[in-house]
Amino acid sequence: MKRFLLGVLAVVFAVTLGGCFGDPVKSDIEDYIDVDQKVTEKYSKQFMNDFQRKANAARTPDEFTQIVGELKEVMLDVQKSYGALKPKSDEMKALVGNVNESFALMIESLDDLDKAVRSEDQKLMVETINKMSKASNDVNSAESAIVKLANEKGMNVRSR
Repeated sequence: MKRFLLGVLAVVFAVTLGGCFGDPVKSDIEDYIDVDQKVTEKYSKQFMNDFQRKANAARTPDEFTQIVGELKEVMLDVQKSYGALKPKSDEMKALVGNVNESFALMIESLDDLDKAVRSEDQKLMVETINKMSKASNDVNSAESAIVKLANEKGMNVRSR
């Protein structure tokens, strides 16, 4: 009977420790998903549609600069949200680092885009749009990798 009780206690202890020292990758992914949901709720597709409508309606460089400034504030807020993540696992450190670097590149590109519009430099506009597109693709790639990692950990996460 004592062995049985000791065995039960050992199992309970192991399960308790397992819960306390859970998979840091899963914890990091859960933190990322939480931030991602908050950012998505705050800056919905409607916000982006409104931004695009305003950008298309801009008639002067000053109007465009104002709209780019608004978007830059949003992007800085988004970057700050993801930048606040402090992953413990090496896998998520790398992926969150990629997301943050990509947002930094997008923010830098907004300044370049504003300069290109003001100077009417077509070459700079194309280069800047390509840089922004690459940064956006890099964010999507990192997020796809996070989804894949989550699913490998049995979390059943889907892409947006």
